[in-house]
Amino acid sequence: MVSFCTEDSCLRECTESTLRLADLQLAMEEASWSIRPWDSGSFGVVRKLQDALGNHGHVDLMHSGLHRKNVAVKKMPNSWVASGPWEFDEQNPEAEEKPWCDLGILWELNRLQFPYTCQLLGIFRDEVTTYVVTSLATEGDLFSWAADDPKPGLEREALMVPIMRQVFSAVQSLHDLGIAHRDLSMENILLTRDADGKMKVNIIDFAMSTISHICKGELRGKVVYRAPEMHVQRAYDAFLADNFSLGVVLFGTAVRDYPWSSTKPDACKSFSYVKQHGLRKLLEQRKLRNGNGERLIEVFSEPLFYLLEGLLDLDPRRRMCLGERAAKQTNEVQSSVWDSQWLAQASSRTDSTNSGGDGDSNPDVATFPEEVEAKPKLHTEQEGETSEVTTASPTEEVILAEEWRHTEDYL
Repeated sequence: MVSFCTEDSCLRECTESTLRLADLQLAMEEASWSIRPWDSGSFGVVRKLQDALGNHGHVDLMHSGLHRKNVAVKKMPNSWVASGPWEFDEQNPEAEEKPWCDLGILWELNRLQFPYTCQLLGIFRDEVTTYVVTSLATEGDLFSWAADDPKPGLEREALMVPIMRQVFSAVQSLHDLGIAHRDLSMENILLTRDADGKMKVNIIDFAMSTISHICKGELRGKVVYRAPEMHVQRAYDAFLADNFSLGVVLFGTAVRDYPWSSTKPDACKSFSYVKQHGLRKLLEQRKLRNGNGERLIEVFSEPLFYLLEGLLDLDPRRRMCLGERAAKQTNEVQSSVWDSQWLAQASSRTDSTNSGGDGDSNPDVATFPEEVEAKPKLHTEQEGETSEVTTASPTEEVILAEEWRHTEDYL
């Protein structure tokens, strides 16, 4: 039986209004005012989790005597973070990653009791370093999850569904709050078990986020995940750009591979092929990485392919939405991920299991987070992250990322 967390009412309450610029500015200021002196005796390093290259630092797994549990600690130089958001913006007006934006949004999401992110436990500082202490994602990131068995196919898809439902619900709720993430990736989606043993998704790293629905001339995110309209010097819908990134997340989680190495015009043969012939034709040509010669179109179920095709539509006007309020308020008719057969089948199964009746497979706001089936893990916490596809650390997951890079070999 699938069990549920009970955060639905919290989500509905916290997404009733959107985050205003004044709210974000105040949250960043409050975060900066909360900084406390770093007491090294209260924290013991267990091991390094990952680099935080965009913030000139790294993240450690540490045991906190202050909190009496293991925590994640992001370490960044004071020379980069500055004393607060205003000084940072003055010193780094063109920065793509803004640590105080990350902290401000996380501060506000915690205040709203938003369930799909980590808990900010404190911000500390010594003479050299700023330390951001957050709750630890016990099961690592989605990239680590994707590195494990089962092999791509129906069994794997069945395990993916409850995870992706939470991911879609989380990002839908962020959009309803007025937040576009702009750096969604498998590395920025964490999995953790709560005190009751239920698996939950956490969205992290809001350093590239914005509360502007429409953006122009701002290229954000990892190269593989960027929506193609970001490369064009005209305004783009940041919510729909996020949805494109989720399509890449869904693709990578399903087959442990990327659909392309870049969405920049003429930079990747696979992406150029999709532009000319469509996604289905690419999958008919590409073979499953480390498979037995099967084509990707044979590996994806048809309902999953339909969902991928909708999220990865190169025309944002036709791209699937997440059922956000903003999408419903437009005159354009957009299909929603919640209308997809791939999610609806799982929704009907879990609804009948819990209530014995018909359920709503197209919720206005995120449904209850579902418990994800446990499966064998290579690691219990995340051990590596790439800020771009061309960066790697010597861990098993990131070595896999290195292998994923050369998608041209499979065309």
